[in-house]
Amino acid sequence: MFTTRKLFEYGGVAASIVLVAFGIAAIVLGANGRSTVHNNLALEQIVGTPGHDADRDQGRGQAGSQWRARVIGAHVKTMPRAG
Repeated sequence: MFTTRKLFEYGGVAASIVLVAFGIAAIVLGANGRSTVHNNLALEQIVGTPGHDADRDQGRGQAGSQWRARVIGAHVKTMPRAG
């Protein structure tokens, strides 16, 4: 007959199997979602903006006021060209 100890042992094994299954499902769903986004971006021909420059992205750690000043300065410089 089942004792309390055996019941908890089987319950622990069942719980570990369920958790592993959830983990595998999460990985599969994440990979599927990434693939879906990648395919949709390619289908819609969405790429980075023409002015995108990886060197400019180095300033992401700036304080808010520094970042705003940099963006406003860029906007002022490019405004006449937008015309």
